[in-house]
Amino acid sequence: MNSGLRLALIGAIFQLALGISQAAEIPDGSWNGKSWERERLDAGVKNGDPEALAEWAYCARIGQLGIPYDEELIFSYAKQSSDAGNSYGMAILSKCHLAGTGTEKNTELGFKLAQASADAGHPLGLKNVATCYLQGEGVPRDYDQGNQMTKKSMDQGCVIAAQNRALQLYQGICGNPRNREKGLQILTQSFRDFRDSNTARIIISFVPEDPTGKKVPLDIQDGLVECLRTAHQCGVPGVTAILGQYLCLNGRGNEGIPLVIEACEAPDDIAHEVAVIFSNGLKASEKAGAVGHYATLFRLSREAAELGSESINILRFASDSYLYKWGGTKPNPEKAVPYVLKLAERGYYQAHGSLGRIYFSNTDSKIRDNRRGIAHLVYGSSFDPGALHYLAEAFIIGRPEDHDFVRGYAAAAATVGRRQGTPREKADRILNLARKELNDEQMEEAQELIDQGYPTAEKFRRPAFETLKEYGDLPKSAKFKKAPR
Repeated sequence: MNSGLRLALIGAIFQLALGISQAAEIPDGSWNGKSWERERLDAGVKNGDPEALAEWAYCARIGQLGIPYDEELIFSYAKQSSDAGNSYGMAILSKCHLAGTGTEKNTELGFKLAQASADAGHPLGLKNVATCYLQGEGVPRDYDQGNQMTKKSMDQGCVIAAQNRALQLYQGICGNPRNREKGLQILTQSFRDFRDSNTARIIISFVPEDPTGKKVPLDIQDGLVECLRTAHQCGVPGVTAILGQYLCLNGRGNEGIPLVIEACEAPDDIAHEVAVIFSNGLKASEKAGAVGHYATLFRLSREAAELGSESINILRFASDSYLYKWGGTKPNPEKAVPYVLKLAERGYYQAHGSLGRIYFSNTDSKIRDNRRGIAHLVYGSSFDPGALHYLAEAFIIGRPEDHDFVRGYAAAAATVGRRQGTPREKADRILNLARKELNDEQMEEAQELIDQGYPTAEKFRRPAFETLKEYGDLPKSAKFKKAPR
């Protein structure tokens, strides 16, 4: 090879390596908490800079920098950026297709764009791919893959990946053990670092679980409200209701109730936590003069679920709306089942107890399936005190043809031994009722079951788990959830 050709080849290799290196350098932006200055951003958008277009679309989605929420413009700018080959733009465009922002929802296209962005090295694209795996959008659900990708994106600085990780830990969903303290710790630190409205919205959405507000550190409370007010003024969906409920629960009902009413009148907001304020009932009334109204809660939750919301609260209230009488309606457990199954898929700890109640000892023969119901109650017994208590109750005081005092006594003993969930007096009463029905031989059988750990031991829960997969109530790829220590 002559020297001229050698030099040309070396130069080409150097340029290729330089190109790869530059492609791997992802510019800062709101995606990693380093927002552009507004003046620079506006100038970049005016000049058609793909990176600026992507940054503008990202900020508009969450109400950052005071940019108004405009779905058509978000989609347009994201598409222009993506069409120019920008990996940031691809990530945001993927989210537009996944959520139906400014365009029709298309999860397959959304996943492909997210994968293209991730392949180009953008952490936000990787986060979107992770979300697709966790939610089964455009690709089969795979918690392991999704969780690994979320952690990797988080390690690369993606703010939303950190938010998602924190939410999964706080709620104990997507195959993650529940750790509220760790989840809130990640979120509060993220808000202190970046003060973005998305983190503020998630933190404040936890407040209904603790109306005293003790879960939200005092040093960031004013900042949370300020961020959400800005996002509300920008028209970001979902913010109105969450800000309203937070203000109500903190004694500022004169400010909060108008926001809740405004949210309930906006159809786009229903798919978020619009109805949660009504679930607080007397607590809301004591704090802010708001009246808990279950008819409104159930109606809005049904509408949200029908729109495709996968919020834990929305799915829970939508299923409850078919399990209880309200507003002149009669229970219809069959319609509750799809929502409770979604809760089970997402790892909601009370879902198996609800399904057990629906199927086991049901007076409606069209729904009743004792084998299926018992499997749900046994599998859920180790992490849901309600499932454990209902199992004992149904065996002992349920329909006469379903009585099994031996297993009922063992389950009731486990309820008493657990010392949480069911009041001790109630558990003792059920236990004593069963004891009166057992002869000496049956008592020995019951004691043997108790010694073996019925029903919470893996020996009993593992076959129940396999039964649920057989019915299709859990996916074939589901992993056995071990009892909490």
